[in-house]
Amino acid sequence: MDVKIQQWGNSAGLRVPATVLKQLGISMGDTLSLDILDGNIVLTPASKKPRYTLAELLDQCDSTAPETEGMADWHALPPVGREV
Repeated sequence: MDVKIQQWGNSAGLRVPATVLKQLGISMGDTLSLDILDGNIVLTPASKKPRYTLAELLDQCDSTAPETEGMADWHALPPVGREV
C-alpha cells in the first residue's frame, strides 16, 4: 500500500487507512514508536500504560503492614459527607 507524505504545519504527515489501524488494534490518539531499520521507516504501537482494576491494585497491598501514624489520625476524623 502506498501512502503520500503531505505537509502538516512545519512537519510532514501520513494518512493511515482505517483498515490498517483496525488490523493493528490502534485508533486515533494512540502513540506510535518510529524507528529506522535497515533504511526503512518502521512504525509500531507504543507500549501502553497498563490499566488496573481496583481488585488488582488491592491485591498488591500488604494487609499485614503496620498502619502509619498519619493513617491513625485519618481514621479519627469525623465523616464529612455520606460515606458512612
